[in-house]
Amino acid sequence: MPFYRFEQFQSRLLTPHLSSGAAPVIEGRYMSFCLLHKEAGTGSELHYHPNELLIFPIRGKINAIVGTDRRIVAPGTFVHCPAYARHSMKAAEDGPVDYLYIKDMIDGERKRCGPGDIAHLPRGGTWTLVASAPATRYAAVRSTAWLERKIDTMSPEEQARARVERKAN
Repeated sequence: MPFYRFEQFQSRLLTPHLSSGAAPVIEGRYMSFCLLHKEAGTGSELHYHPNELLIFPIRGKINAIVGTDRRIVAPGTFVHCPAYARHSMKAAEDGPVDYLYIKDMIDGERKRCGPGDIAHLPRGGTWTLVASAPATRYAAVRSTAWLERKIDTMSPEEQARARVERKAN
């Protein structure tokens, strides 16, 4: 069915370990779309992931951080969070916020990986690795402060190169 209304979907916490945001979510093959609500002063802690986001407030204001840029964002302004950019979205202290949230699902939330893919698994969670091929090899790497600083300071060209220059072990 190509036509949806948010009222047709039950609201759920998107990332309870990071944010107070609850929303009905419409998922496509490559992106998810939701109408997020946050009460005054609540929202996500500073974090990053391999997904690109577009955020568009429709009621209230967002106290937004993307990389090193911090702004109060009112309705009518898009916020773009590139992949791996550290970001936080909190409702301003003076009232709740509702915003449209569009997130790519290419390499992240669904954690479906093919040969040579890298999946970002946020700290603090419990993850199950399922190998679907008899000769599957994997490596688990813990995030460090150095790695997070490196990701924060990568140029778009370096980010693109990091995605394609994977070396076989």
